[in-house]
Amino acid sequence: MSLSISGIPDDIVRTLADRLMGTCDNLQRVFDSLGVEIPDGFEIEDVISDLEVISVERCPGSQWWMESCELVDDDLNDVGCPSCRPNCPEESGDE
Repeated sequence: MSLSISGIPDDIVRTLADRLMGTCDNLQRVFDSLGVEIPDGFEIEDVISDLEVISVERCPGSQWWMESCELVDDDLNDVGCPSCRPNCPEESGDE
């Protein structure tokens, strides 16, 4: 079992990611529900970095957790989740 950036075992980070995906849950609430504590010397930002390593991020607009690839366009520009980004011709079917 390897440890992540936050000192939390990788399998627990994956469990956190699975629990967060598709929600706008607060990390602390998920920690509490799973009985997980951030080890001494680490901070919530370290856990967020762990989630980013496995391509799970929070949309800055909607605050929903999703796969990182859903937050960028084809040119890898940060555009937010599909709910937040303005409709573009490729998405709406317009030319």
